[in-house]
Amino acid sequence: MKLILLIDDNDLFRVTMAEWLTLEGFQSVTTGDGMSGLRLAQECQPDLILCDVDMPDMDGLETLRQLRQDANTAHIPLLFLTAGSTLQAHDAYQLGASGLVSKSGAIYKLRNAIHTHTIS
Repeated sequence: MKLILLIDDNDLFRVTMAEWLTLEGFQSVTTGDGMSGLRLAQECQPDLILCDVDMPDMDGLETLRQLRQDANTAHIPLLFLTAGSTLQAHDAYQLGASGLVSKSGAIYKLRNAIHTHTIS
């Protein structure tokens, strides 16, 4: 079973997404901030990271930058999740992300993005 790390500061969104990921056939581990996300990525070596862009303390961009600087986590695909950030998909790719998915977008787009990045 593929493991997905979800990093998002919205508690309700994290719980809802974790339940949805289970229904989709994934195992998930969640956290509410970038710093603990870095630690969990090291420990769990997930198949994919879903990361909010706009978070307090350490935002998604800094989280991605630190993941990419560490040889143990640099290879893990990361999809940014955004509710209203000005970050564009092109910019996300330039930063080393695997993609950008709107939280308010169609669920099939998120499903397709996750399945695309978790295929062995």
